Order: sequence, then C-alpha cells, then structure tokens
Amino acid sequence: MPRHAAVPSSSSAPPPSRLRKANSPRKANGARGHSTTTATGGYTEPLLFTSRSPRIGPASKNMVVALHDDEHDDGDAPAVRSPRAAWAVFAEESRRLWAIGAPIAFNIICLYGTNSTTQIFAGHIGNRELSAVAIGLSVMFALAVNFPTQRFLQAQSKVAVLAWVGFAALAAHVGLLALFVSVLGWGVAGAAAAYDVSSWLTSLSQVAYVVGWCRDGWTGLSRAAFQELWAFVKLSLASAVMLCLEIWYMMVLVVLTGHLDDAEIAVDSISICMNINGWEGMLFIGLSAAISVRVSNELGSGRPRATKYAVMVVLAQSLAFGLLAMVLILATRTQFPVIFTGDRHLQKAVSNIAYLLAVTMVLNSIQPVISGVAVGSGWQAVVAYINLGCYYAFGLPLGLIFGYVLRFGVQGIWAGMLCGTALQTAILTYMVWRTDWKAEASLALERVRIWGGQQHQKLPTSDQDVVI
Repeated sequence: MPRHAAVPSSSSAPPPSRLRKANSPRKANGARGHSTTTATGGYTEPLLFTSRSPRIGPASKNMVVALHDDEHDDGDAPAVRSPRAAWAVFAEESRRLWAIGAPIAFNIICLYGTNSTTQIFAGHIGNRELSAVAIGLSVMFALAVNFPTQRFLQAQSKVAVLAWVGFAALAAHVGLLALFVSVLGWGVAGAAAAYDVSSWLTSLSQVAYVVGWCRDGWTGLSRAAFQELWAFVKLSLASAVMLCLEIWYMMVLVVLTGHLDDAEIAVDSISICMNINGWEGMLFIGLSAAISVRVSNELGSGRPRATKYAVMVVLAQSLAFGLLAMVLILATRTQFPVIFTGDRHLQKAVSNIAYLLAVTMVLNSIQPVISGVAVGSGWQAVVAYINLGCYYAFGLPLGLIFGYVLRFGVQGIWAGMLCGTALQTAILTYMVWRTDWKAEASLALERVRIWGGQQHQKLPTSDQDVVI
C-alpha cells in the first residue's frame, strides 16, 4: 500500500507552514465513530470501535485547541450578511466543489458505463440474458484493486487522472463488447469477458500511475505503511459497513422481485430502472466524494463556518439536480425503456413504475451527499447503525408487506423500501442541521496531533499541500 496518503486542504486556510509527513494513512478528522449526541449536536463515543479509541468529545472542557467566538478570527470564512455576500460564497464554494467533484463524477460515470453498456448489449440478445447480466457480473477481484487506488488518487487530488482512465476504459469496453458479442457471437459470455478485461484495464492503469508517476504519495513500500494500521482498519470497517448496508439495500429489491409472479419481467423492469437511477447516482457519488474532502479539509483547518457553507451549497445544488432528474424521467417514461429492450411488454412494465424511479432519484440526490458529509466528519459508525435501522428494520419489512401481503407486487416492494430511504435521509439531514461545527472543527484539529504524530506542526494552506 502507499506509504503516505495525501489529504487535500482548503485553499483559503490560514497561512501557517505545511504539514509534511506523519505515520497515519487517514484524513485527520475521519478516524472516529460516534454513538451519542451531546447538547450541541456533536457525537462522542465510538460504536464500532474499541474502548481504546481516543475519548474526545466536542463537549470536553480541556481541549488543547479551542475555537474563539469572534466571527473573523482563526481565518474562518466571514459571516454572510447580504445577498451579494451569499452569492459570492455560493459561487466560490461551487467552484471548489466542482473542481474536485466533476472529474470524480466523470470517472465514476465512465466506470458505471461499462456496466450499463454490458446490460444494453445483453438486453438486445434476450430478456433472460438481461436478467443474468443484471444479477451476476463477476469483476470482484478487479474491484479489490480498483477502489483502493481510486481512493488514494482522490486523496492526492489526482482526480483528472481518474477521469482519463475511466474514459479510456469505457471506450475500450464498448469496442470489446462489439467484438465479442456482435462480431464473434459469444453472447453473454462475451459480454462478461469484455467486462472483466475493461475492469482489469482500469485497475492496473491506476496502479501503474500510482507507482510510476505519483511521486509525492508513493516512494515504495516501507515499515511506515504498517504503522497505526489497526486504527485505519477500524475506520475502514465502519465505512465498509455503512456503504454495504446502503448498496445491498437496493440489491435486495432485485432479489425480492425475483420471487414475484412473472419474475423475468419483474427483474428486468427493476434492473432497467436501477440502471437509470445508477447513472444519476454517479453524479451524486462524485459530489459525495467532493463534499467529504471539503468538509474534512475545512474542519481540519479549524474553519467551522466555511464547513457549514460548503454543506449548504452542495445540498442546494444536489436537490436542484434531483428535481430536474425527476422531471426528465416523468417526461420520458415511455421513451427511455426503448434504449434497453425491444420487448413491448417489458417497456410497458418499466413505464408503469417510472414514477417510483422519479421519487427515488430525488431522494438519492440528497442521501449520498449527506453521507459524504458524514464521512468527512468521521460519522461512519453512527451512519452504519442508522442505515441498519432505517433500511433493514423499517424499509425492508414494509416493502415485504406491501409487495407480498398486500399484493402490490414490484410497486409495493419498491414503495416500502423507499420509505426506509426517506427515513434515513430525514435523520441524516437532522443530524447535519443540528451539528455544532465549531466542536467538530476542534475535534478535527485535535486528531491532527493525536493520529498524525505532529504535535508542533501547523496546518497546510492549499489543496495540494498535505501529506500525512
């Protein structure tokens, strides 16, 4: 693994000297989980972590770092007192957000395009082939290499490289699909082979760039790569649980529809809708990664007001995109199914559940972004428990009741599970609204010293400066 992971910092942070090296491979403020809320809205005790984790809460009176109440000290963003100032903040924060988020979103869209084009080719072979491709795509080993290198390059702010790699992989994938499926006639096996080749092309290209060209973050393997590794594992465990509970939730929807009457049409219609939803989701996953970086940078720089502004801007933009996507789906609900299948019966089935897809796209415009705020703030553990309760204790049973007991079929299962997503989004929104960002910034600065091993170093000044 790389010896150092670069964590971008805010370009508008105060001008102290750079923090060059430490032995922790994490973001400064991300190494914690939370369970209980304080009166100020902060989170203290780790849930998924052991009792050996640092017991530092936002209500502590003995913090080494304290943020003053004055609006203009510590280099924080100035308070917004006029519409003109609000617009200036919105424009500047949007620039920073999209500078990070746009290349990441483009990369993810290209990678997701390999999945979608595979389904498109399979769907024109036959409905059963589309179902097989939707349920089983074997690229797990390639993803095990892809995701770590992808996150490392994001942390190093090498997002343009990710965009180019994703574009090249998508172009190669389309060519391989045409060759294996259309020219050689290999069918579903050819689609799977093309997917495997393009996935490994992506993964190995990213590894080659990290080892060969990412000099600031990779200087070869050393013992430093394994120092404080357990703390990294604990944070990764919390993040993995949080993400798996989210991703598996929508996969369960496909599994449940497979037990309904006319299962082939049910699975195919849900798969097409999930594919469209996934395309929109790629944009918001990019924004989620961007706001995670922005929140962690601003908190680590001791800028709570700037953190709050970043969160407000990204939520406003995400909701606007979600509403636009909803309108487009409702306006084209009889047209977009034609892209995936020539079966009139299946096209009608997709059109009948398009309104649920439209609602899903609005909810999914907010949920990934709020999850990104949670990751940037180090709340992975508490979000994992929220996901468990909202998705699997509330939404999934409700979907089973609507779909099987009340016999609403696919629409009932999806509607019930949407209720779980809506509840989770509402809880996370309330958490963000109630958060004391000054307390969170104090915790972030404290962890720079505790986990970074640099008690006497100061924070960096630009998005490219930190190597911890």
